[in-house]
Amino acid sequence: MKKDMDMNFSDHVLRHLTFTPEYLDHYILYQNRNRPELGYSLQYNRADYYNIGIGNYTVAEDFVLPFSHDMTFLKFGLFYEGKTEVELKHEGTIRSTPSSFCVMESAVSGTQRWKKGQHLYGIEISVYEPYFRDVIKSISPENQIMDQFEKNRTYFYMPEEMIRIIETIRGHMETRLIQPIFLESKVLECLSILTSAVAVSKNHIDSLQVNYGKIAVGKSRILRLNSSDIKALNEAHDILCAEFSNPPSIKELSQRVFLNEQKLRVEFSHYYHSTIGQFLRSLRMTKAVNLLAATDQSVSDIASEIGYSNSSNFSRVFKKVYGMTPFEFRDDKLSR
Repeated sequence: MKKDMDMNFSDHVLRHLTFTPEYLDHYILYQNRNRPELGYSLQYNRADYYNIGIGNYTVAEDFVLPFSHDMTFLKFGLFYEGKTEVELKHEGTIRSTPSSFCVMESAVSGTQRWKKGQHLYGIEISVYEPYFRDVIKSISPENQIMDQFEKNRTYFYMPEEMIRIIETIRGHMETRLIQPIFLESKVLECLSILTSAVAVSKNHIDSLQVNYGKIAVGKSRILRLNSSDIKALNEAHDILCAEFSNPPSIKELSQRVFLNEQKLRVEFSHYYHSTIGQFLRSLRMTKAVNLLAATDQSVSDIASEIGYSNSSNFSRVFKKVYGMTPFEFRDDKLSR
């Protein structure tokens, strides 16, 4: 099976990276426990159907590996950092740099090179032919997505909604929140979005290509999102979620994610449909509701815990959001 070829080739790569496997619930973590600075690889596999892999590692030594298979499968994902060099038989050398990617791979062979000190970071999802036959066809018999791609041609295209889903998958896997039913739903979402994007294209998928989205700023300026912006926005999102009670300023946040302040403000609002201030308020209010309903902490203590130095300011914002004061909210829940 294609899956076995993938796993064998992957095993060889991981051995050269000096990584060993740790079998955990639903996934495998590969790393060198004596040299954690080399990074890691996470793999989730549904046998014969699909594989989701995240690699964030530094190459320990130069190595070259051959590969070959005669199967057909859809491969897509996001490549954040590094460069790859692959020599395909009959097609010459192909070099890749950070971008989104999508390719219907079929019966290929060649060699791939890794260089000592090279850092690579990305997420890749491979969906094998049996999944389209056994699962997709049973849900949507008319689905012909496998026929819409020129075989072995990499399309540097990813609909913005699909990028968000892949980033969600990445976030869950990297925090080890790996639930098979969740990952299955996200794979199906990605395939649905890609199918729709192909269906509305008048000139086949060739007319699509990269589309991270664009934002109108005023009447005459357009900001275009790129892969670095998407990564920065997701990093900003994660920082705000982790530090909402004492968040960094916009200036500090822009410096931490390497995105200028204007782009951070405008693109965050576009990408998450909320300003940074509104997003922080939502996080704080959600936490406040949980504490009011599930603990006997005082309102002033809750206000302090979620980042308000003044409990009256907290109560004012809470009432604006929920239409009642924190005391009224707690009384209402306790009386039921």
